[in-house]
Amino acid sequence: MDTPENDPKTALINEALQSLIERVRAYGVRLKENAPIKLYVDGMSENPGPMAVGLFARQNEQTLFAENLLCGLGTCNEAEYIALKVGLQLLQSLYPEPASVVVTPEVSATDVKNPASLLARFLRPTDILSEVINTRLSPKMKQAALDPGADALQAGLAEELNEIVHGKVLLDAEGCSKAGVILRPATLSLLQQNPKDMALARLHRLLLEDFYPENIQTSAPIQCHSDSQLVTKQVAGLWRAHPPMHSYCAFLRRMRKTYPYDLRKIDREDNTIADSLAQRYITKNSGRNLTIDDGRFNVKQSTPLAIKRGDLFNAVVSAETKEFLKNHNLRHMLLEVFDLARENRVEEAVQAALDLEGAAQKVLESAPKFNEMLSKWLTNTLEVVKKSISLMVDAIKRGDEPDMAYLVDELSQAESTGSAVFDLQAEMAADGYTQRNDSDLADDGEDD
Repeated sequence: MDTPENDPKTALINEALQSLIERVRAYGVRLKENAPIKLYVDGMSENPGPMAVGLFARQNEQTLFAENLLCGLGTCNEAEYIALKVGLQLLQSLYPEPASVVVTPEVSATDVKNPASLLARFLRPTDILSEVINTRLSPKMKQAALDPGADALQAGLAEELNEIVHGKVLLDAEGCSKAGVILRPATLSLLQQNPKDMALARLHRLLLEDFYPENIQTSAPIQCHSDSQLVTKQVAGLWRAHPPMHSYCAFLRRMRKTYPYDLRKIDREDNTIADSLAQRYITKNSGRNLTIDDGRFNVKQSTPLAIKRGDLFNAVVSAETKEFLKNHNLRHMLLEVFDLARENRVEEAVQAALDLEGAAQKVLESAPKFNEMLSKWLTNTLEVVKKSISLMVDAIKRGDEPDMAYLVDELSQAESTGSAVFDLQAEMAADGYTQRNDSDLADDGEDD
């Protein structure tokens, strides 16, 4: 069953995806060189019922995005397919030619398929690239053609191709245009940049793949990970896809030809970040999972495994954002309120509390753009700080030091909540403050 563009579900997903693309593009995250993109996807449904997908992409320690979408009504299998589809569409919109940046130039022995056939093409060249490579092969390699069954041929040819890839220019734009070979957009993009050094080596690798597709393994700049055996098997052609999954499977197979990616099955335990992002209550109670009810703090008990372990929080926090949080830590202001209240300097303590509220608002207004999950966390965290001000002021005016100490304690340490997520996400209000005794309340200057 196909899903035409005017299908209500498809239209809903496309509209949500376009909004997501615009938002993530505004983050301005640039790709790093020589590091493949890892995309983790997961889909959830009440089977049948509302579908939600989680999308998490990173390069090494850099997060490209960590997002989720609601996708109408459907089944778990459909949600898993939609997760992979929209995850790739999001990447393609953000990074249309990732191979020109992230592909690793090195040619491994396993990248060389049917080495005897490839060597024969070099020794009896019928194209311009083979002619150039012929002049750069060692006499030893040319002699190896007499013994094509040798075990060392594949490794030896890969080794020499690596030297050629990292050597001087193989072909310029004019030479490529005369070759009559259809080059991929990523190859053309690099070719037009007149690359040098590592970028030139990356161009050479792509040229090898374009000229010898039957002999050189195509580099997939994107490594997709899904915990759905159905999706991974059907897209790979190992299982037959039936309606209504056929249209999704066909789309992903076609997309692979124009936007190369690898797809591998992983265990659910290795997909906890995408799994957490797909859970609907992540959107509703994003981030700190903390509320204030009747003057007391409540931590949500439905916090997913990935957040409890800190994986999701750490994954979506960039080094730039951590530096911002460090430079805008509100702990000293919080402790100043408490110290003034303990000294019974009521008016000064109230003013300090109001200053803390204003500072929290300024942090929200000046925070850099980053992914939606972290943005929601920061908003929620600082809103909790702001909402607690009225409770602080009331406790100060009543001279209720235990209640004041409770508020400070809850905003500045994890032990009283028993929740690991609190420790990770109370960073804006504190850095490990623990109420010990009256003589030991000062800032010791150490960060967690």
